[in-house]
Amino acid sequence: MFNKFKKMNIAQRKNDEALYSIVAQEMESGVKNNGLWLKALEKAGGVKEKQVAEYIKLRVQSLKDDLDLYSELSGSANQISRKVDLDEFISFFGKDGYQIEKIKEYLSGLSAREKMDFINQPDSSGNYPVHIAARTSRPEILRWLLDIGANPNPKNYWGNTALDIAEKREDQEVIAILSKALHKPPQLG
Repeated sequence: MFNKFKKMNIAQRKNDEALYSIVAQEMESGVKNNGLWLKALEKAGGVKEKQVAEYIKLRVQSLKDDLDLYSELSGSANQISRKVDLDEFISFFGKDGYQIEKIKEYLSGLSAREKMDFINQPDSSGNYPVHIAARTSRPEILRWLLDIGANPNPKNYWGNTALDIAEKREDQEVIAILSKALHKPPQLG
């Protein structure tokens, strides 16, 4: 029980980290929610230096609210998540030395159809397992996900595919795997 609680806390911290990353990317791109920006100014008491910090808190909470609403609306995903948790599953991808066998074992109680449904849904940060495998440069996990039915081309919250992520990282092995799955020649750079 303690282990499950510990894993839930880790998954929550990873979720928060991903949400803050999304907000940082938004801010770097010049994207901001005007309503939240004004609310942040009000919460900062008109002090512009504090407005950014308030905006970040408000935007992260807004993303959490969006995700809560999304998960309430997705029926089959919730059915599966009672057995396994997508955020916990994805958290294994970035762990050094975490063998593919342990990742496979995590889904061992699911049918082939349930596994396919599970891996083709976004996590709480709007990324699919293929995005995380590309971002963490885990080609063995990516191959396995594709072999069990992962869509190689979903777009994440930012509108990026796993191939977009691999190309930004210049990860030639992951680019080759995804290009093959998409039946298009890899863009070698």
